[in-house]
Amino acid sequence: MEKLAKLWPAIFPLSLLSVPFISSQVTNGVVWSYGDFIVAAVLLGGTASCYQWISHRAGNHFPYRVATALAMVASLLLVWANLAVGLMNTPADDHNLFFFSVIMVGVIGTLWSQRRPRGMSFTMLAMAAVLFAITVGLSIHIMPLSAVTLSPQQQFSVVFCLSIVALYLLAAWLFHRATFLLH
Repeated sequence: MEKLAKLWPAIFPLSLLSVPFISSQVTNGVVWSYGDFIVAAVLLGGTASCYQWISHRAGNHFPYRVATALAMVASLLLVWANLAVGLMNTPADDHNLFFFSVIMVGVIGTLWSQRRPRGMSFTMLAMAAVLFAITVGLSIHIMPLSAVTLSPQQQFSVVFCLSIVALYLLAAWLFHRATFLLH
């Protein structure tokens, strides 16, 4: 069983990537290049590996593991959406680079906190705050002066980003709860 747990970061991405691979063989609706598969494999494998590395500290403490999973899924969705379609306008738009600062805050905070629950809670709060500030700031910046509202794509991007903020806040609360369980 322990060997299977160690192979999970490799098995998980391969099993997920089999869906678009098989779909691309039987239909024209799924068009992925080899580069798309490589990027997806790195993202999924990296996420699974990071989950194992971070949650290893928790043992069987449920809130810590769930918080770690929420943070990893939220970060994966943020990066995937940004790379696939771009959260603001197009993937080539330079404004999208701001969203990667959220991930950098997470990496720095995780290393700084040494994966301790209290530090991870603060890291999640910082990630939520940075993402919220970027979302609001870019929404104000890209909205034309004559427009009263954002375009439907921009509205979706704002709702998507605020949903990720909510996941980070939930992860922060769960890490806070884990503080009392692990010490």
